[in-house]
Amino acid sequence: MTETQSVGNVAADDDLREIVGGHEVRLAAVERRQDATDGKLDGISKDLATMRAEENARTVATTAGIARLETRVFDLVTQLAKLTGAQENQNRLAEENLRRWRTRSVVAGIVCTIAAAAGGTILSSQTWDDYLFGNVGFLHHRHAPAPLPPTQQQASAYAIAPRNSEKS
Repeated sequence: MTETQSVGNVAADDDLREIVGGHEVRLAAVERRQDATDGKLDGISKDLATMRAEENARTVATTAGIARLETRVFDLVTQLAKLTGAQENQNRLAEENLRRWRTRSVVAGIVCTIAAAAGGTILSSQTWDDYLFGNVGFLHHRHAPAPLPPTQQQASAYAIAPRNSEKS
């Protein structure tokens, strides 16, 4: 605007320059603050990018660790299954062996029972007992003979009285 164009108070060029100079100073201060803020924002952005990268690295490491842990758990479960299967097989073999021994002991018991019954029957006979164990002293308890009652003396020379036909 020129002086001829304005109707009101016309300001001098020096006054305008002072006003514009003041505005330039203020604009320069705002630009410096904005540059400082932009620098801070750039630092914050860099820090944020760094934290995101660290978080991604931690996530990858955690995922890899969990995968390794899953593999180890699966291997452990497999080994436990093998051990349990082997233990079951050993138990089955031991039970079969025990069953065989039980059968053998039952058969031996039956044979011994039959032999004892037969032996008791055969040896209960006095003939067999005397024949087999007659000379074994501790099996026979010999008692002293009981005293006989006194007998009456007969006048004859015979122990038994002669018959009538035999008398002379």
